[in-house]
Amino acid sequence: VLVFHGPRPSDVVRALGAEIGRAKRPPDWAFSPWIGVQGGRAAVLDEVAALEAAAVPFSAVWVQDWCGGGNPLPDIYDLDYRWLPDETLYPDLAGLVTTLRTDNGVRFLAYANPFVVRAFEHFTPMEMAGLLIRRESGETYAFPATFTPGSLADFTNPATYDYVEGFLRSMVSDLGFDGWMAD
Repeated sequence: VLVFHGPRPSDVVRALGAEIGRAKRPPDWAFSPWIGVQGGRAAVLDEVAALEAAAVPFSAVWVQDWCGGGNPLPDIYDLDYRWLPDETLYPDLAGLVTTLRTDNGVRFLAYANPFVVRAFEHFTPMEMAGLLIRRESGETYAFPATFTPGSLADFTNPATYDYVEGFLRSMVSDLGFDGWMAD
């Protein structure tokens, strides 16, 4: 545990920065409006075209349903909590990201939800590798993750970092995302 003394908050911030480094200034595009849109490839392209036609300034689209989603109840939309693209909603997602940046100068941001849902591809391998939170008895701690049973990554296990980082890195290196929000 590191404790930084003041007496002023700015002294503490300066000491913390000296210890771990200072945050870099985000790129200029990060200071323009970001537009939230979902509904699939066509919906994203249509929204970008409508905004550009109306001369609305923006620099990025934030697409939370890149991983899929649906309506578990009427009028309630829930995401598929996974770290892989939904090929039905977003066929050739990497191509869409490239098109947005190349043709329109628009950045692509996404959502990386922390839930690991039993019904999706991450749950079983993470459970078998001991990468999910556990009860004192050693069994995986599962709970209702919105409308389906799920768990959370156990970041007290160093191997969990590598597993999750692989998916986050793939969002950037393979799909071309400019960033993501993670709870």
